[in-house]
Amino acid sequence: MTRRLAQMLLIVLLAFLAVISEAQAGPEPCGPGSAPEIGMSGLMRMGGPASSLNALGGGRWWNNSELATTVGLTASQVSQIENIFQQYRAQLMEQHSALLKREANLAPLIEAAHLDEVQVTAQIDKVAQARANLEKLNAQMLLTIRRVLRVDQWRQLRLRRGVGPPA
Repeated sequence: MTRRLAQMLLIVLLAFLAVISEAQAGPEPCGPGSAPEIGMSGLMRMGGPASSLNALGGGRWWNNSELATTVGLTASQVSQIENIFQQYRAQLMEQHSALLKREANLAPLIEAAHLDEVQVTAQIDKVAQARANLEKLNAQMLLTIRRVLRVDQWRQLRLRRGVGPPA
């Protein structure tokens, strides 16, 4: 086995273990009181607009009366944010399902007695693309929600999250 192939197998194995770990935790509920919990790790690390919105407890944070009061959300804003969430919800669930499917298709390729590097690499690309599609859609939804908030409300959300000095 070449060194490059060994490195590729190690990367694939680590990715597979991450997928299994995530799958065992199960998807977040998408019922009446919650939003799908979609990772925004890149934006979280960068401290972008989506990070503060997404990290405020997940779910429908805008329906949290204490937070709504602290931020000063109006009934109209709550309604607008809920409408935005509902507009994106089916697409988010669809993209999340597509990601799970791609990850599930990767598993048997990695478990095969004879690894087909071309097939594994192609499936890894499909997983990465599905994840990127999901992240992009989630970021678009969160940006749309951000536009509903006034600057002072956005700053209050950032303070509430402990992001540091408001932007």
